[in-house]
Amino acid sequence: MVQSVAFACRLVRSIAAAKPRRSLFVLFALAMMSIATSATALTIFTINDGTNDTDRNNAAATCVCQDTQGSPKCTLRAAIETLNGCQASSGPFSITFAVQTVHVINGGLPTITAPVTITGPVAIDGQNGQFKEGCLGFSDAASAQFPDGATNSQVTLLSISNCSGDAIAANGHGFLFSGNVLHDNVGAGLSLSSSRTYGNFVNTAALDAIFNNPLFPPIPVSGNDVNSFAQQLATVLVTLNPSTISGNFIYSNGGDGIWLFSENLGAVFVSGNFIGTDPTGDLPLGNAGAGVRLSGGTFGNMIGPGNVIGDNANGIEDSSPTVYLPNFVMSNRIGVPSVTPGNHVGNTNSGITTSTKPDDAIDHKNPTGVSLLVGPANIISDNKGAPNSNDADLLPTDGAGVLITGASSGVKVVGNTIGMTDIPAGTPLQSKNYGNAADGVIVTSSGNTVQGNTIAGNKRHGVVVQGNSTNGTSVVGNTIGLYPAFANDKTLGNGFDGIHIDAASATAVGGPNQSDGNTIVANGRNGVAMRHGGSSNGWGNLIQNDTIYGNAVGNPAALPNPLPAGS
Repeated sequence: MVQSVAFACRLVRSIAAAKPRRSLFVLFALAMMSIATSATALTIFTINDGTNDTDRNNAAATCVCQDTQGSPKCTLRAAIETLNGCQASSGPFSITFAVQTVHVINGGLPTITAPVTITGPVAIDGQNGQFKEGCLGFSDAASAQFPDGATNSQVTLLSISNCSGDAIAANGHGFLFSGNVLHDNVGAGLSLSSSRTYGNFVNTAALDAIFNNPLFPPIPVSGNDVNSFAQQLATVLVTLNPSTISGNFIYSNGGDGIWLFSENLGAVFVSGNFIGTDPTGDLPLGNAGAGVRLSGGTFGNMIGPGNVIGDNANGIEDSSPTVYLPNFVMSNRIGVPSVTPGNHVGNTNSGITTSTKPDDAIDHKNPTGVSLLVGPANIISDNKGAPNSNDADLLPTDGAGVLITGASSGVKVVGNTIGMTDIPAGTPLQSKNYGNAADGVIVTSSGNTVQGNTIAGNKRHGVVVQGNSTNGTSVVGNTIGLYPAFANDKTLGNGFDGIHIDAASATAVGGPNQSDGNTIVANGRNGVAMRHGGSSNGWGNLIQNDTIYGNAVGNPAALPNPLPAGS
């Protein structure tokens, strides 16, 4: 396990090599946090024994982690038992390590029920499943000493592996998880929920007050605006006691990389993590579940900027039935490597899959009408879900760059690159080798928007809107079949249709304003195809102000070149 600690240190150094500006910020933040901890912590537990012995000295009453039966020692298990029993007046609490490895061989550690800062570097080894309840747990359950439980705890620079549950399972608000390596666990790398409600905060008036706050940030129009958006959003949502998950390496776990769940959980900020890849973002080391999963109604979360999410079952899954405020996914690399052209880290199924809608209950209605905002500045490519058939008109829903399905409404996919990529980051790549193996975007539910994206290089269709009961989809302002970085290259189109509408109704392809129009060029079959309309479906579809030309190249039935704008 000495090697695990060394590996953790190499991972931290690798951030500096791959992302120097971000890493300097992260390392500076960690250093300042460490200084603050050492300056203010009243009770510091230093782990000087890597076994899992209990606190045989019953030191909780004195808040001293020291076993006097033999040489003085403090194990991680004993430290947790001790701090859980301390009086609040003895805090704040800090756990540091004078050993390189902690072995867990006698069952699960006690759940932490007091606020604590845990700082490595150290490797926690779950001993290949003997750790029955996961490795490190936090609870916001109230105790006599700590009415908010472990709320506001911090965990940095830990390497956690070989646990039969989650590496870290936290319950509460205000957590910081940064610079950790969470790998090869049976469960999730990190799961976060809350059993403590926000009380009267979640009601229509309070949600309206947040959204109408003059400080609520405008939706960014480019990747350059995402950092300021995230910072301002955290300020506006401060009453939710935000949590931060940043700069972690989360890979090869049997569950999800990161799992956020519970309608009592809001405002989690997930940025700068490598989820399912090595620390360069170049090599696949996927988690068996989703890279990031949102479920149970969690809301107001910010996924991005700067996450690299690859080689998982799906990159991001949002299956929250309803949300009080939107979740945001901005400026991530989903399915594509960071550094080396020719490497592939595509997720097994879809880059992003969603089945979520805004809460419309009268007593806590989502004031935005948006459930999930995907964009801007995500690169969503090289994801592998695809049908076995090459039939262009066979429309399965088992994989796409972005899959909007189930009960989804109010989902907006805005300002992303879907199918093309830049490798190294910031250098556009003139190649279709990273197109999603199926369609760029699939929509099978009503009331969703696909706007202002570049959708090219995908193996099948650019955008699919399908289903007898699917209506009210807006497909506006997209570039479909061209990569603007190489605007004269007509070989980068999607394999079949630019836009394929199958049995769906009231689909707006373009609109009354010039800016609504899509540019649909160089796709392998039709610019826009509409099929399977009937007496009760396929009605009211609109094609307006689009520029459509150069599709079905080499096909005698190709459309005239060009069709005028407005056709």
